[in-house]
Amino acid sequence: MRGATIRFVMAVVGLVAFSVYAAGAYVTYAIIQLVLADRPSSMTIISIFIGITLLVGFLSYRYGTAQLLASMETVGAFGPRIEWFNGRVTALSAEMEIDQPEIWFTDMEEPNAFAMSGPNGGVVVFDTTLFSLLSDDELEAILAHELAHLESHDGLVQLLAFTGLQTVVGVVSLLLLPVMLLLTGIAKANAWIRGTPSAWTKSLAWKFRTVIFAFVMIVPMIVTFVLLVRSRRREYAADRRAAEVTDNPLALARALATIHEAMTEELKLKGLEPFGSEGHPVPETLYRLFSTHPDVKSRIAKLRAMEKETERRQ
Repeated sequence: MRGATIRFVMAVVGLVAFSVYAAGAYVTYAIIQLVLADRPSSMTIISIFIGITLLVGFLSYRYGTAQLLASMETVGAFGPRIEWFNGRVTALSAEMEIDQPEIWFTDMEEPNAFAMSGPNGGVVVFDTTLFSLLSDDELEAILAHELAHLESHDGLVQLLAFTGLQTVVGVVSLLLLPVMLLLTGIAKANAWIRGTPSAWTKSLAWKFRTVIFAFVMIVPMIVTFVLLVRSRRREYAADRRAAEVTDNPLALARALATIHEAMTEELKLKGLEPFGSEGHPVPETLYRLFSTHPDVKSRIAKLRAMEKETERRQ
């Protein structure tokens, strides 16, 4: 008798759970239907989507740089090479016909430099250790590389692409929300009615929900992979542009080799922590696939090939 009562209560709980999720699915569906009742033309929808992407991208572009810089601890310019370095910033910016960016110096405890798109020419951040590691021509080559990113607006394009991707995923997820809620309700109700509430993720409804979710996420994953490929190609392009501007491919090659050798393994694998663990390094193939930068050896090889090509032309 007690067992029957427990099963009855569990069945009631299952029906209540289903009712709650079904109600949520219905309300969400009704809201979507209401929004789409006076659906504008396809061109209007596309225009709205582009507008939202550009607006969100611009806000990130406009204020993201300032917020990131505000979180960084900068140091003042110092040393006898600063005046020379500032002169090279001015000269290279003029030669590349870009607005002269701000130059920020910081102590990242790792030799590094990066450019951030932003208003008024953007910002180039240099770790102070670069001044002790690199010669004048190597330092100039790294500077030219970062200015090349600003010249081609690589950061802005990448930002807009990711913003558009996030917008698409958000819209699709919202449209599928009623289905996802209903399937979740069916899965939980089925588990409670069967008397195995903890097994609701093993039901057919939940598996179907998982398939839908995986389908929704596979497209962003593919697009993200494409954007990573593009990011690596833009690094090659910035290398080529820096070599052209400085007329010294080998200086950039030497600088990249020096920086790579001085970097710790933790920074080399930054962003790939989920794929590796202590004592189990990230596989090289996986590192290359998910890295925003190409392999340093490959970059150096291309720069040396540029130098040989220049020598043949002469």
